[in-house]
Amino acid sequence: MTPEFQYTFAFDVREAQDRDDLVVGPANAAAVAWVDRWPDWRPPGLVLIGPPAAGKSHLGAVWCRRSGAARHPAARLNPALEAARGGARALLIEDVDDAADEDNLFRLVNAMIEARGHLLVTCQRPPAQLGLRVPDLLSRLRAMQSVFLGQPDDELLGRVIKKQFGDRGVLVDNEVILFLLRRMQRSFVAARRLVAELDAAALARRRKLTIPFVRAWFADTVNRHA
Repeated sequence: MTPEFQYTFAFDVREAQDRDDLVVGPANAAAVAWVDRWPDWRPPGLVLIGPPAAGKSHLGAVWCRRSGAARHPAARLNPALEAARGGARALLIEDVDDAADEDNLFRLVNAMIEARGHLLVTCQRPPAQLGLRVPDLLSRLRAMQSVFLGQPDDELLGRVIKKQFGDRGVLVDNEVILFLLRRMQRSFVAARRLVAELDAAALARRRKLTIPFVRAWFADTVNRHA
């Protein structure tokens, strides 16, 4: 008899992050257009603003491949500052919301301006809402072109869910996607979490992601949290 459950292994999931893998809709079309427009950017570059899991990392990866930029977290700026002072022509600085050293971030922006290089900066909120204490840094960031990633509509969210299942090697019918859209929270974060949980549940039970399976999974989830 085949057991209902099996042990599963936590394999790493590689999200497809090439330009052709971008799922484009009204929520991200402007941001994609700006990345495609590079190097025709107003110096020193672009501020990409959006909620978690909205696609900032994917767009950043696309731009890095196109521009040859290295990516650096804003929480650890010393390597990025050294690269800028060493003549780097393009840099991606991620999660400026987490920047612990505003002085170094200000020096970094100035170094890229002097080098006539390009920056792509990502954050969850507009620069004016980051609570920056260095006025000149705020001025520099506000002078850069800003573009927003919005919350997805049903079409975009459905295509994102299908892509994320595809990244895991899982094919799902459109009926399943529509079923999920009617019951899930409306965000990219919720979509990513839902895909991961459903994939894990299907693997554990050796089941395909059909409407009956997904319906039963939702019912069980509701009962667990009741």
